[in-house]
Amino acid sequence: MGRNENRAVGDQSDARGQESAYGKTNYPHHRAATQRRRLLAYLRANGHISTLEARAALAILAPAARVWELRHDEGHPIRTERDRYGIATYHLAGGGPDAHP
Repeated sequence: MGRNENRAVGDQSDARGQESAYGKTNYPHHRAATQRRRLLAYLRANGHISTLEARAALAILAPAARVWELRHDEGHPIRTERDRYGIATYHLAGGGPDAHP
């Protein structure tokens, strides 16, 4: 068991950005914690985001994992709806331009 055994798969929040033969192995904007902050800010501003939007607009390739962390680790009220093709749209309760503080 390594020291990072409790991290979610793909979570690079404590990676150091070491140089490798292929360049940097981790960039700060790819860290899971940074992705969660971007996703939460977007949800607060817009109220919802689809998987495809999160990938294209926020460069989050695994939005379901970040939503799971926001829900279960941080307690944010996010619900999921799926369209007829199975594409998820995530809705933040109380988020979006019509939300009241």
